[in-house]
Amino acid sequence: MGDGVRYWVSCVMVPADQQVPLAVAAEEFGFEGVTYPDHPVMPEQISSPYPGGTVPWAADSDWPDVWVLIAAAAARTQRLRFATNVFVLPARHPLVVARAVATAAWVSGGRVVLGIGVGWMAEESAALGEDFRTRGRRTDEAIAVLRGALAGGPTEHHGEFFDFPPLHVRPTSPTPVPIWVGGESEAALRRAARADGWITEHPVERTEGWLTRIREHRAAAGLDDDGYEVAVACWRPPTDADLDAFTRLGVGHVKVQPWQWHDGDRSTLATKLAALERFAEQHLR
Repeated sequence: MGDGVRYWVSCVMVPADQQVPLAVAAEEFGFEGVTYPDHPVMPEQISSPYPGGTVPWAADSDWPDVWVLIAAAAARTQRLRFATNVFVLPARHPLVVARAVATAAWVSGGRVVLGIGVGWMAEESAALGEDFRTRGRRTDEAIAVLRGALAGGPTEHHGEFFDFPPLHVRPTSPTPVPIWVGGESEAALRRAARADGWITEHPVERTEGWLTRIREHRAAAGLDDDGYEVAVACWRPPTDADLDAFTRLGVGHVKVQPWQWHDGDRSTLATKLAALERFAEQHLR
């Protein structure tokens, strides 16, 4: 592919009725995949500090269920991959998540990446009856549950938060589902080091220190970097310096929103489609 990296379309803050047409266009223009954000609910009032500063969306913005959305987009595409960026894992029981992920992977022919995070919004956790303070430990245990449940065959688990006898989660994915972990805290980096990849909303120039820590954690655990995936954001047209940094840091996946570089109205589907086509002409062909 043109620049030697695989470009994904970030669909955060995209209206629900534009999501599937964007996915169809992304495949047509040669993008690797699309990434979908997740929040199960959106409180009217949020006092929790947002990681990027001010919450950049309105309380009544669209947050479609990612697994329903992936199934709908998969039915209209053949090659395109789908990643959650990121799924708030501790907000749901991991067996329910495993069934949704496995079904989406089965429907899509194995084109799913499960990107997960612990969540940042205490109000969301409270609305769902979850303990915000234990979300990190529950996420670690939930990942172990997911690994077993997605592997096929009977699985059982006996832990601090989840306990169940041997059972099956069907259907199964035709290929293993990669788990990418988001976050930049030390706990998140340790968690990401034990996963199949790391996914972040930050651009490449801010990620070198975090990537160093992930690789240190992997080395300490006896893990090499073979097959480890890194996905970063690029919130400007990629420059030669960006491309050099992607190669130097081992970044294989880059998320973009080309319509954000448009001077006029960015809200329409037509603007987004035209921006995707321009980007593809410059970087994917």
